[in-house]
Amino acid sequence: MMDQRNRLLLQFRDPFTHIAHPGRWSMFGGHVEGNEDLRQTCAREIKEELGINLDLQSLVPFVKFVCDPPELVDQIYVFTTRERIQVSQISLGEGADFAVLTPIQLKTLDIPRSVRPVIEHFISEYMSI
Repeated sequence: MMDQRNRLLLQFRDPFTHIAHPGRWSMFGGHVEGNEDLRQTCAREIKEELGINLDLQSLVPFVKFVCDPPELVDQIYVFTTRERIQVSQISLGEGADFAVLTPIQLKTLDIPRSVRPVIEHFISEYMSI
């Protein structure tokens, strides 16, 4: 998700050892529950983690990648949305913090090796440097 100024929204992960990438910058997300499809999962996770209701039709599949090596999961599906968020809309429900970041800022962050290629691909497709 991006804000009105075309900065990318990322989560600073909680420091808990039972989660993937504790204490590092990564994407918001979670796991499929029950009979949800991937869009429903994405919308539910955004609601739980950010307090934002997204229109399911605004969610666009961006990339599927295989974690190498597998950590807590072996595949991750990433969606983007045409909707732009306002930071004032966010009510953080999970994670230690969040930030909206420019491509230059993104290059300096401690982002997990398995996630960085997805973010770099997003920058090349959607963000101007």
